[in-house]
Amino acid sequence: MKKLSFVKLYHPWQYNPYSDPPLGLLSVASEARKIEGIEVDLLDQAHEKEIPNSDYFGISATTLEFFEACKQARRIREFNPKAKIIAGGAHFDVLPESDWKTEMENLPFDVICRGEGEATIQEAINYLEEGKNEKKLITQKGELLNLDSIDLPARDLLDKARYFVPGNTFNGNLEIKGNSSTIMASRGCPFSCSFCASPLLHNRKLRIKNLENTVVELEHLKQVYNVSTLRWQDDCIPLNLKRYPGLIDYLKNSGLYSRGSARTDQINPKMLDMLWDA
Repeated sequence: MKKLSFVKLYHPWQYNPYSDPPLGLLSVASEARKIEGIEVDLLDQAHEKEIPNSDYFGISATTLEFFEACKQARRIREFNPKAKIIAGGAHFDVLPESDWKTEMENLPFDVICRGEGEATIQEAINYLEEGKNEKKLITQKGELLNLDSIDLPARDLLDKARYFVPGNTFNGNLEIKGNSSTIMASRGCPFSCSFCASPLLHNRKLRIKNLENTVVELEHLKQVYNVSTLRWQDDCIPLNLKRYPGLIDYLKNSGLYSRGSARTDQINPKMLDMLWDA
């Protein structure tokens, strides 16, 4: 059995390093668990400083995290020279493939994956299992994923006592019993805000999970993690409510309190009513 350790990088700029669970990384970890002969765990550098003796490591990086990702990859290489390191994340998606083909030899990664990690992790592991020493660039092929084909994020890899606590991901003065968490029921956005990477990552397409699957995840958070407050990490939460008004009916009666993000041009009196009901 080979071990694959996903690395959650430490974010020194965060007031609370446990307020933003890495849902993307945990989703890829969930997919990696399907690979025969691979054991998956999480190296959470918010509190875990020692490098485990794993065969493979997976690191995800935004542009803000890129230099730290390189630093930690070199640290892993010093501790475990035989380990192979897979890199992915938004930073590798927003720059052209040709740039990475040129730059790969200068970076401490054995494989760089571009696109959605759930679509590339199997190919990355298969390549490393072949024992080849050449560096590999893998780009997602075909259409963007159907979100209903992806299992729930592997939240069980998180330290429950650190991440699932009252108020951790929910700002406000509401005195609400129960824990808080993040959730993401859609990927992408049809708009093109100048500050946002989403158009490059998702081709200005909005993909939303089937309502039934979203409700399954919400019930899982309530029952397993005692969650009563949520931060939705979707790009524009009004688009979810417009597409699936049944979500409002569920949330209205669920006992869950929510916060999320929206473009201001999506806010009008009708939408405010919908948000209030939800």
